[in-house]
Amino acid sequence: MSRRWGTEDDNLLREHVAKGLSISKTAKAMSRGESTVAEHAKQLGLSWARSAIPEAIAATRADERARRVQFRDELMTDLERLRRQLFSPALVHSFGGRDNTFATTTLDQPTIADQLRLVQAIAAGMATLERLAAMDADQGVSDAAGMLDQIAKAIAKAAEDQAALL
Repeated sequence: MSRRWGTEDDNLLREHVAKGLSISKTAKAMSRGESTVAEHAKQLGLSWARSAIPEAIAATRADERARRVQFRDELMTDLERLRRQLFSPALVHSFGGRDNTFATTTLDQPTIADQLRLVQAIAAGMATLERLAAMDADQGVSDAAGMLDQIAKAIAKAAEDQAALL
């Protein structure tokens, strides 16, 4: 006996099509046959036409950018906390001696080795922040390149049309 198709299925189908997922991936995710999914998509006026893909890609990129911004903010907070630890009192402990005794003490600041590890962690985090910022620093360059391509095509077409007239 097959499951009935419901409103939740319609909503999930709309969501998958909006994301630009293929019909096979959508059917698999919904545990449905491709023909069933295709038929319901047709009833809902949905299509897997390639014209919708650029909008889905743009939406996905915007979502990814927003997640990177949130991640960068949280990472910066973590790095600030590490920076404060460099010169804050530090609890150190060790096992040792003939009887393998446990000892703890608080130092005015971490040991040099621990400070080095903190600085290395901060440097790695800062490098990650820079790479993440570079990912979002396009600032319309790709849009400008696309426009220039369209202008070049229009000029080439105009030159062809002009040559045909002569």
